[in-house]
Amino acid sequence: MRRFKKLCEKEGLTKDIKKRAYYEKPSERKQRALRKAVKRRQQQEQIAAGGAAYSSKSAPRSGRPR
Repeated sequence: MRRFKKLCEKEGLTKDIKKRAYYEKPSERKQRALRKAVKRRQQQEQIAAGGAAYSSKSAPRSGRPR
């Protein structure tokens, strides 16, 4: 059973099943992909600027103050 679980995880089956558990509208899928791309680009820019010491969680947030 353990070998089967590891094989499924390696193939990405568990991630795929969880993703398909609920219907996601195509517009929501596009928005999620766009947010992911923006986050990835910001991280690359931080690394290029020499700000690799900061993680994405400790970076200041823009928008409404808490």
